[in-house]
Amino acid sequence: MALRGGLEYDAVVHTFFIGFVFGAIIAHEPVIAPAVTGLPFAYTPLLYAPLAMLDGALVLRVGADLAGGTELRRWSGMLQALAIVLFLLLSAGSVLAGRLRDEPQHRPRRRWRSG
Repeated sequence: MALRGGLEYDAVVHTFFIGFVFGAIIAHEPVIAPAVTGLPFAYTPLLYAPLAMLDGALVLRVGADLAGGTELRRWSGMLQALAIVLFLLLSAGSVLAGRLRDEPQHRPRRRWRSG
């Protein structure tokens, strides 16, 4: 079966880049981000909500592509964009929560010595 282009091509491109590439980034981020940045990272299962949202929107998009549904394609694209924004917000929140968790509650005051 040859790919004819148009909506079929759109379905294939979105399946690869959104489904595979972004899915891999989101799924591996709780492990990779702390290792690469050295920043503490507070893990929560909520970090996988954007992945579920992204995959659900991708299923809608591919279904809309194959059925020729223009309006559903628009909504699924918006849901995909929102999933990526949610992923970025949750990632930033996890770094902040990790820094707060690892910060000592009481820091001793520095005493400066003169001379």
